[in-house]
Amino acid sequence: MISAVFFRTFNEAIQLSPNNATGYLWLSKAFFKGGDYMKALQSVKNAIQIDPTNINAQSFFMELMSK
Repeated sequence: MISAVFFRTFNEAIQLSPNNATGYLWLSKAFFKGGDYMKALQSVKNAIQIDPTNINAQSFFMELMSK
């Protein structure tokens, strides 16, 4: 199970830099690993909205959609 420390760390990073697509991507991955598919999907969508050219976010979005 994903530690609460990861969620807190990624949330703090997003609060400090709300336009950081990578922060949302990592938060999405943490939600996914923790079993919260809907929050994972919303977070990766946020990442793509911030940076539509982020290949890693696009790839993870496609992975989520295939599940």
